[in-house]
Amino acid sequence: MTANDVETAEYQILFEPQYAILRVVLLGHWSMAIEERFEQDLDRAKLKSRASAPYLSDLKILIDGRQHGVQSQAVIQRLARYSETLSSDVKKTAVIVESALHRLQAQRLADNESHKVFVNEDAAIKWLIAAST
Repeated sequence: MTANDVETAEYQILFEPQYAILRVVLLGHWSMAIEERFEQDLDRAKLKSRASAPYLSDLKILIDGRQHGVQSQAVIQRLARYSETLSSDVKKTAVIVESALHRLQAQRLADNESHKVFVNEDAAIKWLIAAST
């Protein structure tokens, strides 16, 4: 972990500068308070990542939701609203999930070509680092 990284019982945010990727690991079931804190921490991590690696113009996010519990509708709606703001300042977002229910929840978070849902981590990373077409 670096000074820019965040680790809590509910999530981890780690910056991988070689690919300009913020790796986010989501853990367990969240309350609204946890979701709000997550948004603040991710926003700070984005700013710190850009400041520590200004030569990287295209920040990408890899969200690993395989250990994230099924969330309440309120938390999902709040995450969906937040996810919409990500597409304005993040080049791509890849979400890794484990189950069909998680896949449905993740697909509701964003519906655009810069946000994709995967069940395979390698495929997600390849998509993130691939050149834009």
